[in-house]
Amino acid sequence: MKTLMWALSEYHSDNLADETRKGLRETALKGMHTGGVPPFGYDISDQQYVINDLEAGFVRKIFDAAVGRQGFTAIISELGAAGIRGKRGKPVKYTQIYDMLRNEKYTGVYMYSMIEEEYRADRRTKPNAIRIENALPVIISRAQFEEVQRIMNERKQTGKKAGYLCSGLVYCRCGAKMHGSSPERKGHVYRIYSCSARKGPDNKCDFGTVQMDEVDNAAIGYLKTLLSPSNQKLIANALRMHQSAEYDKAKGFNTAIKKKINDKQAQYETLMSNLSSHELPPEVVADIGRRMKNLRDEMDALRETEPPKDYTVEQIEAWLASLKNAPDEKAVHLLIERIDVIDKTAFNITSTLKTVLGENGCGEGI
Repeated sequence: MKTLMWALSEYHSDNLADETRKGLRETALKGMHTGGVPPFGYDISDQQYVINDLEAGFVRKIFDAAVGRQGFTAIISELGAAGIRGKRGKPVKYTQIYDMLRNEKYTGVYMYSMIEEEYRADRRTKPNAIRIENALPVIISRAQFEEVQRIMNERKQTGKKAGYLCSGLVYCRCGAKMHGSSPERKGHVYRIYSCSARKGPDNKCDFGTVQMDEVDNAAIGYLKTLLSPSNQKLIANALRMHQSAEYDKAKGFNTAIKKKINDKQAQYETLMSNLSSHELPPEVVADIGRRMKNLRDEMDALRETEPPKDYTVEQIEAWLASLKNAPDEKAVHLLIERIDVIDKTAFNITSTLKTVLGENGCGEGI
């Protein structure tokens, strides 16, 4: 139930984020800063990017070194000796330099991604981002940037996850786990699950392989039936009951927060009393001031801490309907515990919702 609540919370957060993105999109279309830390080499003034001349000089040195196929040790040492740090206040290291060399903003291109890309490489190139040419002050020429990309791509060794829909859930009829793969033969790619026991020293399984598409289609069909209207009501009611049980925990949570705030408030008032009623050395006054500031920051953080959210039946059913209409890898792993292969096209699927929908986790209609 906690896992379901976490997934529901993520769905609810995404809906709220959509509203926030609308405002950010309008800001992005104007080529303005949308928040966060600007790239090394730029500062922000009135939501506009402006060049930081000192940092930009080092950005140019880094690109020159990359074009000359030189190392960056000397530049990193120079940055450290000059006391120049990254935008987050930490020393500049190789990871930050790699990000700089991939950042197209230095050529004057404004980019803003409405959503985070799934793959790390795409998070740097931002293929789906809002792009506005010549919207930022230029630090690196387009020709030099493209040359650096060519050099870096020559040495790049990257790969993407296979992204199998049911990975980790499929079991052979012998009881061993089945692993997904995509072998290629005569120019054709075969997506299959193979029994792990078949490759063992005992070779105790003779089942062979099963087509991955057969497994995926069975899982998707199962989820669509599992999330029938009647079962959605059962799941929603179970989640509401779980929330009711969590209500007392939320009350205890709020009580504990209030107690912590009161304790820190008492400490704060004691320090204030000490500060105002005695002749104290300057270093003691300074120390008391630091402790008082820390207490104020801690109290502010505690006040912003929220208990778990409470969801209505309508919100829960809307989330379940979204899972039914577009089941993906997250939905499969959230609602399916295991898939037992009986034959090449026959499968026994067990849901994670046994306590909600019955012993087999089927509920009605399966």
